[in-house]
Amino acid sequence: MAQIGHGYGSEWQLLRMLGHHREYFYKELRSQIGLPPNAEIHWLDYGWDSTTVSGDKEYKKGEFFEKIKEIFTSKVVSSIKEDSFGAILNQNWDGIFWVDKTVYIVEAKAHLKEIISDCQSDKPESLDVIEEYFKETRDRFGISSDNDWKKTYYQMANRIAFLALLKKHFIDAKLVNIYFLNGYEKKIKNPVSGKYYTIQNKNATKDEWIKAIKKEEDYLGVSKLVGKDKDIIHVFINCKKE
Repeated sequence: MAQIGHGYGSEWQLLRMLGHHREYFYKELRSQIGLPPNAEIHWLDYGWDSTTVSGDKEYKKGEFFEKIKEIFTSKVVSSIKEDSFGAILNQNWDGIFWVDKTVYIVEAKAHLKEIISDCQSDKPESLDVIEEYFKETRDRFGISSDNDWKKTYYQMANRIAFLALLKKHFIDAKLVNIYFLNGYEKKIKNPVSGKYYTIQNKNATKDEWIKAIKKEEDYLGVSKLVGKDKDIIHVFINCKKE
């Protein structure tokens, strides 16, 4: 879990939307995901972690499985934990919510470079296992891609593999990518004037996000999975009132 930024970044903006702008945030979620206007959205609370700035921690795999027992049967959860791929897909999630019997696993981004990542493992045996579950994921979703999923967009590939794992065990799940517009602007207070001024701006417009996301989708070959009522949903949230 990355340390929360003070006034900027995806974790800060997600916390801000849930705490200060719920009406706006939920309206956008329902609309962009394709939920009914009155759909009840239930978020899982974070755990506690005194080693982080916020004192909180994201859900990891095992904790996630335990919490979704509230929605699904213990038998289903146990079958995932016993799965050989389930044993290695140890991921952190920015947020988890559910509507009725559908689980939405959330990945949030606030600046463009966050979507780029490579697999950090250099152990041949680990790489073989990773490639095996990526192949199973592509087969399950009918994805045709000759590109190496361990390169460039590894984090997203891993998220899709986790989604495939849930579906393999009959859990209705969707991946929601939240992209914050105007969400990454570091500011500092002038001790004399008391006013805030910008020291770093990595804000992204919707057009910039769409262009970057299109490259990611094309590389992974997942475009057909993206959209309302599909397996992967992109949500754009503006952090500034315009």
